[in-house]
Amino acid sequence: MKYLETIKDVGINVINFRINNSSCANIFFHGFTAVTSEDGIKILKQSIPIIDNQDSIFVHWDSGNIKQAAAQSIFDVIHNHTPEKSSSFKERIFSWGKEVLTNTANDLVDNFVSNEKKSDTLATNLSAILEKCESSHQYDHINLIGHSLGARLVLQGVCSLSESYKSKIRNVVLMGGAIGWQQTFCSYLEQINNLHLFNLYSSKDFVLVGKPGFEHCIGRSFIPESTHYRVTNIHCDGFGHTDYWPQFKDLCEKHNFLDISVPA
Repeated sequence: MKYLETIKDVGINVINFRINNSSCANIFFHGFTAVTSEDGIKILKQSIPIIDNQDSIFVHWDSGNIKQAAAQSIFDVIHNHTPEKSSSFKERIFSWGKEVLTNTANDLVDNFVSNEKKSDTLATNLSAILEKCESSHQYDHINLIGHSLGARLVLQGVCSLSESYKSKIRNVVLMGGAIGWQQTFCSYLEQINNLHLFNLYSSKDFVLVGKPGFEHCIGRSFIPESTHYRVTNIHCDGFGHTDYWPQFKDLCEKHNFLDISVPA
């Protein structure tokens, strides 16, 4: 377990959905504030297809809680807001409402940025996370699936994998990826034999334009094709940012993006 010491303080929880000690593992990563309770885990579990001879593993990480963050922001304004005594009741209500909206928006952006940095830290330690997923059983092939910041984590993580894991990665599925494409990714991805990269995106994903720079991220547009590895861009027409998990089974059946066979 040579990598595990590097993630002991990062905060992840490996949850086995379906384990039959198969040769292939499908490992799923959620995004920002997507799973905040046991019920959230159960809902996500229902989205995962059961595939013969493939195990399913969910990596839960502390990606924040948008409801708690918003509630705390509103609570702080209520207790700290001091309108001018000379103002009318209508003016005081307007001033309070304006401060609630401004502070909540700023706090949510700060909360997202904080968790964005956390996902980047996890990405640099993806080999350690995969070793934790293999703590009781070693896999020949691994498919990685990520949504939003989870897709960011997966894409950057694949580019920092140890040599021992590069030979295991087969399919990488990115859904609503909260990251822009960088040319430097290509040289890293070229080192992974038989890699098939799926990019599921939607031009209607307006959540991703809420942060400056994300209007050009892979979650809203295609990524470049390559002669060294397979790239499949799938435009999920009309999808919003939260539509991928509920539609995952249908998408998987239609596009077969967890197939580990290598084309002749």
